[in-house]
Amino acid sequence: TFDSGYHNHCWDFASKVLYGALTQYFGTQGDNSENAIECGVYLYTRQNRSVSWTEAGSAYVKQTETLTMHEGKSYYLNRDKLHMVPNQRTVDLNYAGTVTLVLHGPHVKAQGTAFWPLSTELPELEDGELKTLEVMDVKKILCHLLNLPGSIEQLTRFVEDNYYKH
Repeated sequence: TFDSGYHNHCWDFASKVLYGALTQYFGTQGDNSENAIECGVYLYTRQNRSVSWTEAGSAYVKQTETLTMHEGKSYYLNRDKLHMVPNQRTVDLNYAGTVTLVLHGPHVKAQGTAFWPLSTELPELEDGELKTLEVMDVKKILCHLLNLPGSIEQLTRFVEDNYYKH
């Protein structure tokens, strides 16, 4: 079952699972072979804080790999790699939430591509503003996750002590 579409990005990124676990499916675009699913193709463009969608025909996508990363694990994903993040409750009935930190590089291509199975209802793909967190919000969340009382100085010391090699 699909809970989100396969997609790629306009940039490479690295991510770390800070809490819980994250399962992803990876796929390839190809022909109508066994286990391939016909999907609508949508090109998306992000500029600053807005996103726009354009329909671009159909294609077949086949799942090639499933990968589950647990708390503390990091990974890198190339901008052209097709992946899908399913509703984690369909993967793990005991799912209690996932928090990841994602750091992406510069935009290196103008558009990303999303594939949505034709056999499922397409969610509303609205052009609009992306929701983002301000830097102070991220720092507050990190302080909470690390059980720090909220001091940015303590967070800075924690990161330097635990993640930078001296």
